[in-house]
Amino acid sequence: MVIQSLVNLYEILAQKDKVDRPGWAKLKASYGLSIDENGRLTNIISLKTTDKSGKKEIASNISLPMPVKRSVNIAANFLCDTASYLFGSGRKGKPERNRQCFEASKALHQKLLADDNSAAAKAILNYYENVDIDNIENYLSTIGCNENVITDIFKNGANLVLMPFGKLATDYSDICDSWNSYYSVSEAEKGICLVTGKYLPISRLHPVIKGVRGGQSMGTSLVSFNAPAFESFGKSQGQNSPVSEYASFAYTTALNYLLSESNYVNYFGDTTVVCWTQDDNEGCQELFSDILGDDDELKQDDLWKAVRKISAGQSIEWNSIPIDPDVKFYILGLSPNAARLSVRFFLVNTFGNFMKNIVQHEENMQIVIPDFLKSSHFPVWKILRETVNQNSKNKSAKPQLAGSYIYSILTGAKYPATLYNNIMIRIKAERDVNAERSTIRASVIKSYLVRNYPEYKEVLTVALNTETKNEAYNLGRLFAILEEIQSTANPGINATIKDRYFSSASSTPAAIFPFLVDLAQKHIKKIRVSNPGFCVAKQKEVGEILSKFEENLPARMTMQEKGAFQIGYYHQTQYRYTKKEDK
Repeated sequence: MVIQSLVNLYEILAQKDKVDRPGWAKLKASYGLSIDENGRLTNIISLKTTDKSGKKEIASNISLPMPVKRSVNIAANFLCDTASYLFGSGRKGKPERNRQCFEASKALHQKLLADDNSAAAKAILNYYENVDIDNIENYLSTIGCNENVITDIFKNGANLVLMPFGKLATDYSDICDSWNSYYSVSEAEKGICLVTGKYLPISRLHPVIKGVRGGQSMGTSLVSFNAPAFESFGKSQGQNSPVSEYASFAYTTALNYLLSESNYVNYFGDTTVVCWTQDDNEGCQELFSDILGDDDELKQDDLWKAVRKISAGQSIEWNSIPIDPDVKFYILGLSPNAARLSVRFFLVNTFGNFMKNIVQHEENMQIVIPDFLKSSHFPVWKILRETVNQNSKNKSAKPQLAGSYIYSILTGAKYPATLYNNIMIRIKAERDVNAERSTIRASVIKSYLVRNYPEYKEVLTVALNTETKNEAYNLGRLFAILEEIQSTANPGINATIKDRYFSSASSTPAAIFPFLVDLAQKHIKKIRVSNPGFCVAKQKEVGEILSKFEENLPARMTMQEKGAFQIGYYHQTQYRYTKKEDK
């Protein structure tokens, strides 16, 4: 299903000239080898460009012949390769192996360009005959290469491109024709392709996928069989799941295209999430990525207005692109797993239904916020941040947690228990957190209880709920009021009751609250003369809450009740700072 959907996407992208035709791929190239008609290397041309920040030089993506798949074997690429293959030299490999790599590259080019009489082809062939691989580093210095470029070429393994007369070899039609003719002839065994259903040459090794966070820099396989344990009925490698060479090229090209477009990619822990529509609607892809990753407060209102309209079945425009809520939408979550990629999830639904699930998630997350926070919409990366100790070296959320949380948001499934448990652990361990982080934590606790435990739905409202009889929630409210009394009686106190008793009060309230209530009476006595109105009001609030308990206070509270305690405390604290007109 995943591969078939990506093949269909490739065919749409190919019609729009967004991806390469079979046999070609976008490769990262750093330098060009300019050669004259005699094959003499005359110059090293930098092909690098600057990144989005404009501060760093990176290799350019250039359409070049499809590279071979290699690990430790010697296999040459046409027109583009590393120094080991084009110079027969490198600071990493052994001299003998580098020489073998050069000979393999020479043999490949002689084979492909044997019948090409163009000047560009002759220049390439002359290069292989005349280049002095034993003294190549010294020669590069004589033609103006500085030490940084030489290091990048021979030590860092930068990709080099052959450039007859200073032009890319792919600019010459005869050379391109030679490659197309070579690529179109396949010696692979034919069979019925599982994707297309046609009788075609079967791909032995699938091209690699690049751009997945945590994956190998040279690329990672989505489909591979590298041990007898994964094979059956005498089939080896790609014969175990026959996918044609066309289909394997198509799905990997489409997926690599998606991963190269930042508007289609989001990262959560070790999960890389890509999305697309059946008709390559860029508006859907950009809107979806904005929902998951954009925290621009100025953009939030327009963003969520659009989301709610789509979830209601209305067609809209996003970035001047029409969006149909009924269009089929695909979401793929990938994670690295040694030399392969793991499919964390693959979801297919209409775009409108995905928006409904996201809106439902937002409604679960809604909670009263401090006045200085402009938006109550928190991006997923901020939520996941609250599950991790920010003083640790690795500040990333656990991989399984990140993937499971995204899955629950997109499908409407229950939130993972590890999300709730990790938030509660951080609350217990960290006392001094800012208001935004406290709000996020309270929002996550509320959303978890409302979705996973429906009995809390009527209790945990967006703002303060003074009508509920839920004991845990009311104990949280009571704790906030007692803290307010203490702070008023002792302004600037170093350690409040929250610092000393918050955790135990939410765990064993029967043992702690009698002491805290008695302590509050002493604080009220201290300020009764100077602030009588406050004392009367707070004594009344304490009395109203305690009257809700028909019997003794609970001896212990469950993890869910602790969460309700947290929300009661948060709601009461926010109410304390709410302006009178808002109340």
